[in-house]
Amino acid sequence: MRQVDRYKFFGIGSLAGIFLVILFFGQRSSCTQYINNYLPNGRVLSEIRFREKTYSPAAKKSMKDLNIDTAFIHQKVFRNGQINFSVSQPRQEPCGFFVIHYKDSLIPLRLEVEKCQDDVKIQKIEQE
Repeated sequence: MRQVDRYKFFGIGSLAGIFLVILFFGQRSSCTQYINNYLPNGRVLSEIRFREKTYSPAAKKSMKDLNIDTAFIHQKVFRNGQINFSVSQPRQEPCGFFVIHYKDSLIPLRLEVEKCQDDVKIQKIEQE
């Protein structure tokens, strides 16, 4: 058997093996979740998502005017939002201050949030 034929068989076998592994085990997306939560934006949003939240009267009024609810903010904004670190003050005492932009919907939002040790205070919600 020639050397070139061996490489052909090796290539065909490798491709078939890769195909079978993908077929049996499926595509794994868990790694991207860990990478996204390791980056600063993902870490802060994850911490905000799991802490108890309180809304200021101005934020509640804005939510009513924009016709959005707390579920939308929790499920969409705190998962897919982008933190503007150039405006935010994460090391401010006693609570860090963050500005979150959300632009995936028909209503682009800007949230001002204070992340304290035990809870999160949503100070302001406005449409951009």
